[in-house]
Amino acid sequence: MSSRAAFASSIAAESTALAVRVGHASATGSRERNEDFVGAVTPVGAELAERGIVLAVADGVSGNAGGREAAEQAVCGLLSDYYATPVTWEIPHALDRVLTAVNTWLVAHSTSRPDLAGMATTLSALVLRGRRWYIAHVGDTRIYRLRGGECEQMTRDHVWDRPDMRHVLKRAMGLDHHLVMDYTDGELNAGDVFLLCSDGVWQPLGDAHIGEALRSPDEPQRLASDLVDLALRKGGEDNASALIVRVDDVPADGWRDVLNAGLKLKVPPRLAAGQRLDEFEVIERIHESRATLLYRVRSPSGQQLTLKTLQPILADDRASCEALLTEEWLAKRLVSGCFPQIVPVSAEQRRHLYYVMTFH
Repeated sequence: MSSRAAFASSIAAESTALAVRVGHASATGSRERNEDFVGAVTPVGAELAERGIVLAVADGVSGNAGGREAAEQAVCGLLSDYYATPVTWEIPHALDRVLTAVNTWLVAHSTSRPDLAGMATTLSALVLRGRRWYIAHVGDTRIYRLRGGECEQMTRDHVWDRPDMRHVLKRAMGLDHHLVMDYTDGELNAGDVFLLCSDGVWQPLGDAHIGEALRSPDEPQRLASDLVDLALRKGGEDNASALIVRVDDVPADGWRDVLNAGLKLKVPPRLAAGQRLDEFEVIERIHESRATLLYRVRSPSGQQLTLKTLQPILADDRASCEALLTEEWLAKRLVSGCFPQIVPVSAEQRRHLYYVMTFH
């Protein structure tokens, strides 16, 4: 076998698929009908790798005609149309295009049909692909994440900041021709647990009870059912819906995920001895070319390393940025005493575009 073939085989051998377990529950409570809607798509094979898993919870605006219909259309429209978007689109862009189209449909039906006047809904959606998560959110449904025993609210409620109006939405799908969604993303870890829920769950329970429930080792389906039941037992009168996903395994970092995360980083300015870049102290500049700069740096532990970045003039050159990120991604997979080895730097530590390797 040639060395190139062996290298390709080693990359394929280390790849694993994203593995999750999902559970959901929804109850009408004391309301006349359930205006929440929950949905998820968990594809396999190439579609899982290219587009990922999509989960969503929507809560139709109570008191308006067509609240249930708006919630269902928002979730079903997202789950079906997202998988028809080009694979070349970045995930936030694909989500925004799909949700903008759904919002246009909601507004058009609301204005053309008197029986559906005012139809609107909240929406909290989560995409898991490769080693990253992506959130699209509007309204007061919520997404929580449990990581390392710590429970964190990942979304912000779009309600009026007055005690007597905290149940009134400032933003929702179907309220206006111009839809403004919140988009965030980050690194996905094995062991992460995400909860998507309507206000019928988080209001009666509160963050402390939600965190306690998510720390349970129970299966997601049992957890979701228990959360909904507990919310109703604690006096919840609204529709209560919970969608839980537990991440069992994440794949090796894929090239697409590396690019999506890395292209958000800024190329640093030229550095001199004694300056710091994130957690690294510059000792000296050891080489530069028309495109790149190499520095000898010192880590917080005192280890001397090599840091490679781009010339500042290339900060807006997407091709050069992609090339540096691809170079790092490939180098991570080449484990040999004949080559410098990549030193891992977590996404939380790295705020600039560079990579670090052993110094020789």
